[in-house]
Amino acid sequence: MELTRIELELGLFLDMTDDIAQSEQLFELLSAFALKFDCPWIAYGPLASKQRVFKPNRQDSVVMWNYPAEWQERYSRMGYAKIDPLIKKGRKEAGAFRWSEVYTDESITEDGRRVLDEAATFGLRSGVTVPLHGPADSFR
Repeated sequence: MELTRIELELGLFLDMTDDIAQSEQLFELLSAFALKFDCPWIAYGPLASKQRVFKPNRQDSVVMWNYPAEWQERYSRMGYAKIDPLIKKGRKEAGAFRWSEVYTDESITEDGRRVLDEAATFGLRSGVTVPLHGPADSFR
């Protein structure tokens, strides 16, 4: 059976994670992997409600993202992490989901839809979220 391109790339990516010692290294590796599939923007960080969420551009933060700087600034200034429907869904879901699924979900709030609409004006129009949950909702 022949492997698909994504299976091959994912295998290479996983092999390269064996020697990762710092979250910055993993972020760089994730960024390079995403670019191979025309995904220039990624975010990496905790989804658990008791953990810090989105403190952009801080060296001591667990969260890293390469979204447009203007969007990072607005997102933080407006406190969007508290109402971001992608974060809310990621806390509840075990599997990956498309942003479009969240946008069209009947349970999305007006504020949540506004976050996604504003993100789109900064070039973040579509995407996939892959929640990673550890024991007791930990993120390490």
